[in-house]
Amino acid sequence: MNKLYLVLILILQIVYYFATSLALPKNLFILIWFPVWACNYYLLYNLFPLWKNYMKSKSKSVRVFYYIGLFILSGVLTNGPTEIIG
Repeated sequence: MNKLYLVLILILQIVYYFATSLALPKNLFILIWFPVWACNYYLLYNLFPLWKNYMKSKSKSVRVFYYIGLFILSGVLTNGPTEIIG
């Protein structure tokens, strides 16, 4: 199942790259950017099932830092490849 998540992330990045290369207005760009960021977050969250089980047993502050770090990582994953290529 993890390979499927990696393939979905790759497909999502390709769709996002072609959507950003169209030079859309900012309103439409934000409508594409937030769902792609959320999908990346969801796919990364499901890609690491062992970390989810580990984080259940720790304190709340550790879990908050884990989710914030995962959120930032998904944002970098969303914007990183398109900024490097473009």
